[in-house]
Amino acid sequence: MSREHLVFIIVCLATLASAALDPPHKILEYVGQCSRKNNITMQKLMELAGKHIIPTEENAKCFVECFMERMKMIEDDKINPQRTQEILKKKMANKQKPEYIEKMLEITEICSNEVTKPEEKCELGVAMMACMMTHSEELGLAPMKLV
Repeated sequence: MSREHLVFIIVCLATLASAALDPPHKILEYVGQCSRKNNITMQKLMELAGKHIIPTEENAKCFVECFMERMKMIEDDKINPQRTQEILKKKMANKQKPEYIEKMLEITEICSNEVTKPEEKCELGVAMMACMMTHSEELGLAPMKLV
């Protein structure tokens, strides 16, 4: 797993908020709710993002899952591929070639079918991140440019 792909997946989740179908004030509300619920500071979240790693600490994994639930990317203990694809399409619309977008949408569909609710608490969000990373590497996708 390359560092670039890991950065890609983490930054995707962290920046989906800017492409979210929800208004910005709701996104901030979700971040606040999930950070308080999981006893994680914004400083710690920024530190994890800066290290470009998939969270391993329970409170960080639970933050990811909480945020994905609030964004409706996870519903009923399953990945919601339609919602995730809507957000990705909006985020990548003017930044990526159509072929890249199509592959990412395909990966989202594949992973939503492959990733099931793990037995462990707060593992669904990070399992989706890992799946997307694996399949993006297999398809030879470079990390998407977010700015």
